[in-house]
Formats: sequence, structure tokens, C-alpha cells
Amino acid sequence: MSGKQFDQQQKAAIVENAKAIGFKEASRIAGVHYTTVMIGAVR
Repeated sequence: MSGKQFDQQQKAAIVENAKAIGFKEASRIAGVHYTTVMIGAVR
């Protein structure tokens, strides 16, 4: 299984957009599971 690698700037952009469009939609666009985006928001 190949994981996606995002740098800190990309992670921040995903989390910021998730706040606007929702975690599930942001995770779908990024191609990761929605809990991955939610965990990123907490950190």
C-alpha cells in the first residue's frame, strides 16, 4: 500500500480548506481517509 506524502504547507492547506468545505470533502479531494484530515486538524 502506497501512502500519500504531503509537506507541511500542503497539510495546512488541506486542513484550512476542510474547515470551509468539510472534512469528508477535503479528504476526498486529497485522496486520503477523512480521519487523516481530522487528525491533522487536531495537531
